[in-house]
Amino acid sequence: MSTNHPANIDIAAALAEAQELYRARNPKSLAQYEEACAALPGGNTRSAIFVEPFPLTMARGEGSRLWDLDGHEYVDFLSEFTAGLFGHSHPLIRRAIDQALDGGVNLGAHGAAVAAHEHVYCKISGMVTEADWTSWTAADLTPYIDTVVEAFGTKRIMYGSDWPVCLVAASYAEMIQVVKDYFSSFPEEFAYCSLSMDYRQKKYFLFYETS
Repeated sequence: MSTNHPANIDIAAALAEAQELYRARNPKSLAQYEEACAALPGGNTRSAIFVEPFPLTMARGEGSRLWDLDGHEYVDFLSEFTAGLFGHSHPLIRRAIDQALDGGVNLGAHGAAVAAHEHVYCKISGMVTEADWTSWTAADLTPYIDTVVEAFGTKRIMYGSDWPVCLVAASYAEMIQVVKDYFSSFPEEFAYCSLSMDYRQKKYFLFYETS
């Protein structure tokens, strides 16, 4: 008596069979992947979205759904690792984008629109590395701190020394002193506290009004 065994009798055979079915089901994604690999190893810079034997190429998204190049429909449970939590082309988000576009994009300067949102804070950081590394002064940085204070107020500012990057132009102590000197002219009821953050010896200061 003969016994017929399925082709995927072991794990290796089952995987080979599954990959062959995957290739047959997604020829357009495979072609897109091979074309991309001609210009870039792996066809993409993001290793997190690569899968064997090749990743699917999505053509469009709407709401919680995605469609690949071969016309297959999927439910998007990844949501771009939470960056796309509200789905694809949500009407409210599209409306907000349209409104922002009406005022122009990539203006190459500071924008006041972000500061208008009360839940948005600003971290003052990295200024000294944008100045002349060898001849900068506190006066060079003052106009930029002025802009932040004017836009965000004193309740929504954080300061980070940008250590160790700042060391190309200043010591950690010098950077802290710039901020202390700037706010020393503020009312006495205005103070700062050191947040307990010891990761790689970085320190952050949160400025607040005590009254």
